Amino acid sequence: MKVVKDSMVLINLAKTTALETSCDYFKNVLIAKKVFDETVIAGKEKRTDDALLIESLIKNKKILVKEIKDKNQLKMANEFNIYDGEAESLALYKQEKADLLISDDHNLRKKKDIVNAKI
Repeated sequence: MKVVKDSMVLINLAKTTALETSCDYFKNVLIAKKVFDETVIAGKEKRTDDALLIESLIKNKKILVKEIKDKNQLKMANEFNIYDGEAESLALYKQEKADLLISDDHNLRKKKDIVNAKI
């Protein structure tokens, strides 16, 4: 199953030591470049353990970082007041035709039918 995860999901799963198990379960876990920046780059600056775990899973190819190719998807997300990592996660979900978008963002979850996303 191909899934896209957003930043807070990665961080919370890492903090509860369930991130690697979750990656093994779903097999094909993708994150957007902005999510990488929010979790690994910013996390390492703050010296958080979850950033190191996420980076390790990326190095071991259990999580793949992808760039957004169609910037129109980001504009569409922004029109619904969805920004930053959540916007890129939604755009990546659509770009990769993923089976599931895993997010805890209330705004995104509330608008799932409008943006046509299985969350």
